[in-house]
Amino acid sequence: MEFMFGSMIFFMLLIVASVVLIVVALIDMLKTTSLSDGMRIMWALLIVLISPIGPILWFVLGKSTRNFI
Repeated sequence: MEFMFGSMIFFMLLIVASVVLIVVALIDMLKTTSLSDGMRIMWALLIVLISPIGPILWFVLGKSTRNFI
């Protein structure tokens, strides 16, 4: 019973962390002025649909490529 309760708390923390990561990545992406509307939609879909990899990709690739556009 203790293992089940502990694992439930762990998974709840993972879900909360994932949601926070998505929200922070979306806010950061929306503040970016150098992205076209099409790229903005593409990044928003990636961030939301491929969580948690999508937000991590935004912070690694999106931030580095937006300075070159």
